[in-house]
Amino acid sequence: MALFSPFSMALNHMDQSSESSEKGKRSVDGQILDIFWKLVETKKEDRLSAAKSLLNIVIAKQKLNKGHGLCTDLAYTVERLVKGIGSLRKAARHGFTLALTEVLRLFPSVSTDHVICLIKKHLLLSGTKQEKGSAVIGQMLAYGAIIRAGRASVEPDVLGTVVLSLQNLAAQRSYVQHAAFQLLTELFSSVDEKSFKKHILPHLKDSLCDGWNNCTPDKLWLLFVCARLFPGVVNQAFMREHWQTERLLSPENYTHLTRILKQSTAGHPLVHLACREVVMQAVKEKDFRLFWKTVVDDGLFNSHLSEKVYLGFQLIKEVLPYIKKAKKVQHILSQPFCNIFIKASLWSQHPLNPAVCEMSDFLTNFVKECTDSTVQFAVLKVYIQSPGTILFDQVTKKKTLATVLQHLLPDALKKYVALLKEEVLGQSFSVDPRLISVRLLVLATRKKIVKPVTELGEVNCFPFVVVKPVTELGEVNCFPFVVVKPVTELGVVNCFPFVVVKPVTELGEVNCFPFVVVKPVTELGEVNCSPSEVVEPVTELGEVICFPFEVVKPVTELGEIHKLWTKTVSLVSKLKKRRSELDSKSSDHLCAFEVFLLHLGLQLFLDSKRTTEPLEVGSL
Repeated sequence: MALFSPFSMALNHMDQSSESSEKGKRSVDGQILDIFWKLVETKKEDRLSAAKSLLNIVIAKQKLNKGHGLCTDLAYTVERLVKGIGSLRKAARHGFTLALTEVLRLFPSVSTDHVICLIKKHLLLSGTKQEKGSAVIGQMLAYGAIIRAGRASVEPDVLGTVVLSLQNLAAQRSYVQHAAFQLLTELFSSVDEKSFKKHILPHLKDSLCDGWNNCTPDKLWLLFVCARLFPGVVNQAFMREHWQTERLLSPENYTHLTRILKQSTAGHPLVHLACREVVMQAVKEKDFRLFWKTVVDDGLFNSHLSEKVYLGFQLIKEVLPYIKKAKKVQHILSQPFCNIFIKASLWSQHPLNPAVCEMSDFLTNFVKECTDSTVQFAVLKVYIQSPGTILFDQVTKKKTLATVLQHLLPDALKKYVALLKEEVLGQSFSVDPRLISVRLLVLATRKKIVKPVTELGEVNCFPFVVVKPVTELGEVNCFPFVVVKPVTELGVVNCFPFVVVKPVTELGEVNCFPFVVVKPVTELGEVNCSPSEVVEPVTELGEVICFPFEVVKPVTELGEIHKLWTKTVSLVSKLKKRRSELDSKSSDHLCAFEVFLLHLGLQLFLDSKRTTEPLEVGSL
């Protein structure tokens, strides 16, 4: 009976065709032979054009054959495509796979059994290491062409053969495992539960019914995929019978899952597809927080092995884009993750530093594309909260934190400012508060962040003040602080047009042209300003925003003027006391001197240069 099986008939046909292969080649249209050279071109457009030309010619030739089996040109085309599909020449694998897929899709007369026989004949796992490698990849691509042409899903007899062949390839060669598993997933997705149970499940029982003790990453991947695609087959009854549990992601199974995920790192740095299947299904579970803490935090991030931690990083990359809530983001970017992430970031010689740099780029892009400010802030805290620091960029000599801050939404930026303000007000500085001030200024000077005060609400900026030059008092940016010294006096940090100098508590009577901070607004109403300070109404300065301080203009050389004014007032007081001791006639000349001295004192604030010398002489 075996002599009349489909495969034996196909092999018999191949034996007959091989005898006349040279004769057949001589009779093949020369255009087809030329096109095969174009199928290997590296430009995608050239390969597509060659594949279209090949199909058009073969279609025309097959029509002329008028139903007498495969024409010579089509038979030659199929065999050469299978034979050369694993070739290393240029982009032969791309071009030949494309053409074979389309041939199988357009020509039902090319039997799948015949193609499988060609695979087994021409793509043998023998010869040199390079030849074996090419044959493995060729087999995988050929089976992929069968699947993507829709042959396997409509021909139940070949389902088992294709599934077993791809499983064997994945088990024997790790470098094709990922692609083989993806093809199996495509194949499973193209069949219904009835076909799966009848034609595929019998070939998978050894893997699907082996239990936890014998479970490997490959078997775990197969179990999770089948449970996801065929829940009516891999159901609670099936799980109870073969795995002694009703739910794959039940907390009682976390120990097994941790062991298997760790085992999958044997192929480091390749990440086994089982890991992605597990976390992508776990994120939908109500016990996700417990799952992540047990399997990822305790199982991977608390490990001393770099490959385990690396797997944890990759799992975050897989699951984070699908998270919509800030609390879940905080669970994922947990303290164990932050500890190793910051440590490896700040030490360039750490074995995980390259992986951490990639992770940091991922987080930066995630923040850039995120539209939820609470989620953005949850990511930001990885860098700035212990063991992180707001000086992250200075230590790593990169612009990671600056880039993250640049893409924060306004609400997330407000939270960042509030966090920095807490550090300043708490006076338990982990860094110099003046450095915090400079970072806040950098935020304030970014055009993206500048908004009218009405949109920012009442911002409490203690202990700093927000001011701008009188000429620029339109829409004042008070988010969060600006300063009091112009850039020409800065020297160290070039932050046009102002830079933060000191907290108000340290300013004292500093002359900071063109503005100086005096006292809180709440005290301005009843404050008697000394003559050394000329307080001007806000209306004269423009719409100056000064939360919570008032802004005044200084007078040139306040120190010297203050001394002369004090001496002048003292001298006038003495003259007044002396005048009270004399009669009215004798005191008239003293009164004249009092008026004269007061006039000179007031002139200090109008023309100090002309007034200073007479007062100095007079005080002597």
